[in-house]
Amino acid sequence: MAKTNVMVLVDDRDGHTVDSVAQEIAQTGVEVGRVIRGMKTIVGEVEDLRGVGGVLSVREEGVISLPPMDRNVAQ
Repeated sequence: MAKTNVMVLVDDRDGHTVDSVAQEIAQTGVEVGRVIRGMKTIVGEVEDLRGVGGVLSVREEGVISLPPMDRNVAQ
């Protein structure tokens, strides 16, 4: 199964921290790329995160791109 880039939102209401959830999901095989504590978000590559405590939601990380610069097009 191919891995997918995801963003994980941490549910800290039950005493979970972003760091503790990042450590737990890393033990399940997730390749944690970034931990954004201020946004309670973990970014990484994953196959499946169902059943990990403290995970509020998981969504595929989107890609945003802009067209090449053109003086005739407002940016």
